[in-house]
Amino acid sequence: MLNRTKKILPLLLIAALLASAGCSDSANKAKPKSSKPVPDWVLPKVDGGTLSYSDLKGKVILIDFWATWCPPCRAAIPHLNKIYNENKENGVIFVGMSLDNNPEDVKNFLTRTTVDYPIVFSDRKTMMDFGVSPIPRVFVIDRNGVIQGDFTGYDPYIGEAIEKVVVRLAAEY
Repeated sequence: MLNRTKKILPLLLIAALLASAGCSDSANKAKPKSSKPVPDWVLPKVDGGTLSYSDLKGKVILIDFWATWCPPCRAAIPHLNKIYNENKENGVIFVGMSLDNNPEDVKNFLTRTTVDYPIVFSDRKTMMDFGVSPIPRVFVIDRNGVIQGDFTGYDPYIGEAIEKVVVRLAAEY
């Protein structure tokens, strides 16, 4: 019994670490609407300058908290590009908020991966203000600054749910 416990304990610890690592692909974590007010933020853009929430007010905003080391985050990018490109003419803007510790990791990633929307380096305060954990975490904000969609994780079903919220809000333009 003791040998069995010694074998199982490390596996349980590894499973707990992976579960708490902050990367999720579960479809059961989509919330259609939270109606929370949007925290204000000003963050540095990957390509220079800054971007702030106040720069985007009056638009439909999708904020994607992600990291280069998160497989579901990377998997979401092609679908987010598609949604963005189909809706950007209707007053829709997406912002990728990178949670990577090393800015060079993001810059290198972006040389290999097409992301059609602005990427900023998030900070701990912004992450905490939005209550982000785990990632990916997507918020869809209406033109009045109210969070209308709050999605955790990524899979095709979550992608479809995100798209429905964005399309609905873009149509209200």
